[in-house]
Amino acid sequence: MNPNKIQQLQLAPDIGRQLKEQALQALPEECCGILAGYLAGGRMHIRQLLRLVNVAQQERMANFAVADADLIKAARLLRQQGLELLGFYHSHPFGLPAPSRKDVASCNGWDGYSHIIVATDGGDRTQLAAFITQRPMWKRIQIQGAES
Repeated sequence: MNPNKIQQLQLAPDIGRQLKEQALQALPEECCGILAGYLAGGRMHIRQLLRLVNVAQQERMANFAVADADLIKAARLLRQQGLELLGFYHSHPFGLPAPSRKDVASCNGWDGYSHIIVATDGGDRTQLAAFITQRPMWKRIQIQGAES
């Protein structure tokens, strides 16, 4: 994927709500998962979320990690459904919707993929921010359909 050509993430109806719900359900830990869909016209169209188990060994309140076996299984499932793995999402409990240094470092090797960060205060305030992963920093992009 060429990260310079992607300008926007288009969420299918209900995806924004699902992201927010998962972030709240996972509190006080970070939730994480896969963004699936297709590319068209400079947009990543997100049609499905695949929730993954946060297998971080330490401080799951401030870290997330996914098992390689879960990624392989998810990639197979998406191929069967005719969808592409377009990126990832995770939450920042009681944090900001911006990538941390750990986030940027953990996505090494995933240049050009999208990433949504869901920041929540644990109550009714939740924010989504989308990025394209690029070393050494991430490029912020617009989200359409996040108001669900």
